Amino acid sequence: MVYKLTVLDAALSELEDAVKWYGKISVELSDDLVSKFIGALDIVKANPLQSPEIIEGYRKLNLDRFPYKLVYKILEDEILVVAISHHKRNPNYWRKR
Repeated sequence: MVYKLTVLDAALSELEDAVKWYGKISVELSDDLVSKFIGALDIVKANPLQSPEIIEGYRKLNLDRFPYKLVYKILEDEILVVAISHHKRNPNYWRKR
């Protein structure tokens, strides 16, 4: 099945904040974070059931090299990315989205 992929604005905002933070350290780091995010989207779209469920209906895929995870939900014909969540922050803040 081919799923439509939607990334919530809140998740994009989290990615933007992380990219800005890493950009202060190194442009290469911020570019790599974006690359890892895009790669994670490709993985999720190709095989959405591959990642473990963390809460009923929600799955996660850790980004390589960075302390972030992509949190998403599989709907009828859509994959909804709800958060780009830092591993050390409140783990369930995104549940209200």
